[in-house]
Amino acid sequence: MTHMEGNSLLFLKIRSGSIDEAASDLRSRPEVTQVYPLLGHWDMVVSVNIPEYESLRGFTDQVEEKPYCERASFYPCFEQWTRETPSEAPITGWAMIRTTKTEETFKRLQEYEQVYWMTQTGGDYNIVVHMGARELNDLSTFITSEIHNIPGVTRTETYPSPSE
Repeated sequence: MTHMEGNSLLFLKIRSGSIDEAASDLRSRPEVTQVYPLLGHWDMVVSVNIPEYESLRGFTDQVEEKPYCERASFYPCFEQWTRETPSEAPITGWAMIRTTKTEETFKRLQEYEQVYWMTQTGGDYNIVVHMGARELNDLSTFITSEIHNIPGVTRTETYPSPSE
């Protein structure tokens, strides 16, 4: 069994009209620690406490079989970091980051007050970040002016979260 640290993430594309059903079903599962709605390519991100890779894959398969799920992509989490006292920001979002310098990027991101939580992960992206800002434009500016300028960052995908 491959063990991971903390919670892993499951990004979901939900069938039209099924967001409430999906959120309710997922929140009722004991493995699920949080459900965040998203805007963009993915409709929600689900934080799950499943420390074994094989069990996480099985959980993802079960969710993909649900009538509300169009597609799922899981991101096993390895090293995680959490800001002890995140600022109160009305706008939050998620950034998926591809970098050629994972450790350096991870350490650099810890310097930004906008970053609340992040993890190193496997998959198309090395790092997933949960962040906050006062306005949507500030979130966009943070991504384009700060994260894109970190040496080694080659690609990002950003998903604002309308409410939590």
